[in-house]
Amino acid sequence: MKKKPKVSIIINCLNGEKYLKECLKSVLGQSYKNFEIIFWDNGSTDNSKQIVSQFKDKRIKYFFSKKKYHLSEARNKAVDAAKGEFIAFLDVDDWYLPNKLDLQINEFKKNKNIGIVCSQYFLFNQDTKKRTIIKSRINKNNITQQLIDNYNIGILTVMIKKNVLKKIRFEKRFNIIEDFDFIIRCSILTKISYIHTPTAFYRSHNKNLSKTNIKDHINELKVWKRKFKKFTKEEFNFHLFDIKLEFLRIKNDILLKKRKSALMKFFNFEKKLYNPKIFAYFFLILIPNFLAKRILKHRI
Repeated sequence: MKKKPKVSIIINCLNGEKYLKECLKSVLGQSYKNFEIIFWDNGSTDNSKQIVSQFKDKRIKYFFSKKKYHLSEARNKAVDAAKGEFIAFLDVDDWYLPNKLDLQINEFKKNKNIGIVCSQYFLFNQDTKKRTIIKSRINKNNITQQLIDNYNIGILTVMIKKNVLKKIRFEKRFNIIEDFDFIIRCSILTKISYIHTPTAFYRSHNKNLSKTNIKDHINELKVWKRKFKKFTKEEFNFHLFDIKLEFLRIKNDILLKKRKSALMKFFNFEKKLYNPKIFAYFFLILIPNFLAKRILKHRI
């Protein structure tokens, strides 16, 4: 009987004690058993190490880094330590559904030509305890353009062949959009398969990087666009990408109480394209700042 391929699950951690037990239990409870956990502790000063040590499972490989790396570089270092034929990713805030690995390995078995399998996932609001299914509309044709237009792949749902990671690495200059950049570049080099069922939970809370560092998020996206155009010779349309970047700028102005600047961007933006979302942002510009902040941090 042929042995099942090993999956290396990369868990990156920086002071993640609050949700760490739930995260690890979700991996150890997988129906697919041939895996290892590469737990990369990026210099935690809380009880993360002690919590990991409570799990007496030889499949957990713990690495502690005295130097704090950007998340992208920490992912690369964890990948270098991985022994599996396939690589999966999970952050300590999030968790897997029990059949996650099984579903993805079966997808690779069905199609030997694919290099990445991803899926739907649940967005879990830590404050309201509500969950929403995040679906992607990507199809087999022109996936790269679809991802540029409307990127909603969760890195926690991704499983990738390790030989693909020999060609593509996480860009170490990025700390917020490293998965966005990584998956889009991968989509040029390998085929992606998408499972239309949720396999994991992404926990939304106020400490998510993309929420707490909007200015850095904007700057990284601007750098990415210039860099990506040099990476590929193919021509892609960035119209929808630019619109989403402008939404981020308006959101940042609102959170910084720069209402005049947000209003000017809004009127300039409104002339470019009709989009229902612009009315939501116009409403946010007008209401009290404390209320606008609460809505932006949790819903938009």
